[in-house]
Amino acid sequence: MLVLLFIIALTACEPNRAILESGPDNANAANAANSAGATPTPEPASQKVTVAELMQRVAAAPKDAFLFPCTLNAYSDADRESLKKLRQAWLGHEKDDHYNLSSAASCVCPGICLLKVEDTTKPPPSNSALIVIDHPDKYTWLARDLDLSHAEIGWASTTPYIHYLGDDGKRNGKACSVEKAASAFALRCPK
Repeated sequence: MLVLLFIIALTACEPNRAILESGPDNANAANAANSAGATPTPEPASQKVTVAELMQRVAAAPKDAFLFPCTLNAYSDADRESLKKLRQAWLGHEKDDHYNLSSAASCVCPGICLLKVEDTTKPPPSNSALIVIDHPDKYTWLARDLDLSHAEIGWASTTPYIHYLGDDGKRNGKACSVEKAASAFALRCPK
């Protein structure tokens, strides 16, 4: 019985696995396919989207969509409108096509939203940056020119973390947290 419930739970979340895997024209095509009884076919996980595309997909997603880990707090109508305005501000200040999120593992939103982006104008490995979206109305560049090629982002409670991986692909114990102090964000790494 427990196994059956687990399988049903996994199946229920499957079409909503990641907003990054939905198409650019339909923020949650997988939900529509699932409600019609079809098996969803998400785009390849290697698809890259820009920050503005992610914001658009989240703002345009159906209200019943499960967007975690990239909710961007955009569930209420007011939050969706704020996210649309933030997208316009982003496009007015940043060269959006320079910054790509490569997978669903590039975004976590356990309170604040942390995006790991690749700067396409710089050579790897030090071409990663971290962006914090605080509520859907402002963004902050947390760090730039990082080598995150052997790192993954995740969270504990409501705190985003960057976990560094060893040569074997497993976490090596080093983790940096993203913390908010007053009105600023900081990346805290153990020495």
